[in-house]
Amino acid sequence: MSIGEGRKPSIQVDEGRLYQEIIRVEATDKDCTPLFGDVCKYEILTNDQPFTIDNEGSIRNTEPLSHKISHNHILSVVAYDCAMKQSAPVMVNIRVRRVCEAHVMGVAERIDYIANSMESVSLFPKIHLELCDMQCKGEDMVIQSSVSLKTKHISFGCDRDASQCLRRLSENGPQRDGNNGDTSGLVDLLQKNTDWTKDLTYDEGAE
Repeated sequence: MSIGEGRKPSIQVDEGRLYQEIIRVEATDKDCTPLFGDVCKYEILTNDQPFTIDNEGSIRNTEPLSHKISHNHILSVVAYDCAMKQSAPVMVNIRVRRVCEAHVMGVAERIDYIANSMESVSLFPKIHLELCDMQCKGEDMVIQSSVSLKTKHISFGCDRDASQCLRRLSENGPQRDGNNGDTSGLVDLLQKNTDWTKDLTYDEGAE
């Protein structure tokens, strides 16, 4: 029994796709008896490969392939007759073709900036556009982009900065209310060390 008469099948597929069938292998057996002459099963012997093969010899991928992870996958495939006699293995080479999509590159996933810092920070110093060898004229190209900035803290916006309030209080000095009470100090309404506030989420920083 042999698969593909000793040939080494090879095929090229695009990355990022799931195929119903990539390639089909077929085993033949010179034995004419039903038990030893019929092919009942195919198997991929190569471990840890994102491929599967059915009883008809059809190979497909179980997850989208990545050209960056692997340029090609070499699979060792065998067939079994109905008496579970194994054939000699044949090597199937599945080459992964890189699919380029126009996109922006060089954007950092995270940029740290200290609040109240007077220093400027360049957001995208290495940004560039990958056009994948697209042929287009400059006057026909229109590129639009937008940038949104937000914090992951429990409060948002510029009004979350309590340091400005503290500075104003210190500059204005003690002030009196109508009952001659001193209102220059701040009262901590959510003290961290109390039982009723221990499960609350606090912002970073001293304020």
